[in-house]
Amino acid sequence: MNEIFLLGNLARDPIVSTTKSGKTLVRMTVAASRMSRGADGQAKELTEYIPVTVWPPLSADAQNYMKGDRVNVQGHIRNYSYEKDGQKRYGYEVTAVFVARAVKTNYKPAPAGQSFSDMGNDDPNEEIPF
Repeated sequence: MNEIFLLGNLARDPIVSTTKSGKTLVRMTVAASRMSRGADGQAKELTEYIPVTVWPPLSADAQNYMKGDRVNVQGHIRNYSYEKDGQKRYGYEVTAVFVARAVKTNYKPAPAGQSFSDMGNDDPNEEIPF
């Protein structure tokens, strides 16, 4: 199964172009990060810059996105090759089947060591409504 899910920020404004047949094509770069531990054991953030191509009808909305927008992309990976200066080169891109702005939240994890009893609802006689 060739399927990929990305959640990240646009690294630059999308590039909008039109094909010879008149279809609007949007190319964007999604910066997707993950945490990893280095050889020294310290956590560090690694960011991959992933090229994404968006075809109609999704390109109608995607062309209005801007650098820094948080996006959710679902699609498949496509490999391609081309020749430059006599050298064969290879690349990849994600062809989107779903793309949308991601909802920003103010979610903050509970401080370390905090539990339900720290929230003030630890009455053992409290009735549960179900």
